[in-house]
Amino acid sequence: MDLEAELLQLRRELLTQTHTPGSNRETIITRPKRRMISAAPFRDRVVHHALCNVVMPLFERKMIFDLYSNRAGKGTHAAIRRAQQFCGRFDYVLKCDVRKFFPSMDLAVLKATIRQTIACRDTLWLLDKIVDGRNRCARYFPAMIWRRRQRAEQVYPSAIRPVSGSAGFIRRRLTIG
Repeated sequence: MDLEAELLQLRRELLTQTHTPGSNRETIITRPKRRMISAAPFRDRVVHHALCNVVMPLFERKMIFDLYSNRAGKGTHAAIRRAQQFCGRFDYVLKCDVRKFFPSMDLAVLKATIRQTIACRDTLWLLDKIVDGRNRCARYFPAMIWRRRQRAEQVYPSAIRPVSGSAGFIRRRLTIG
């Protein structure tokens, strides 16, 4: 495989807006719980990384402080330090999960939210192509672009912000559902 030729071909497709995302490879994992994982083809992942380099700084400015996964300067150790700070202030934590969040996400709401931040028509074309062209059966977004908590916070801020502003990580765990 000639990588340089592949990159040049990909570049041409993006510039002429003829790029079409490939089919995701799907597998089911059972630990810690049963769920489907979708992996984009390598060629698409190159596009996802390039796109993230452009759009994520725009979204980053709108994120709440206490989101730690996949963010520069954050991560597991920063999350643990923050949790330790909260331990002295709160007695309880609310742990919850939105079941089948991505499959139930309204794509019109997602696209409208993206358009509140991004105005470039070429970038919007590519984002729409990725969202519309993803594997419809799995109904998941490419992980590098639609990072779970960040996208949830962007698409459903009225649900996320009040919880993050008043709750914390704490000593006793309360599990719902």
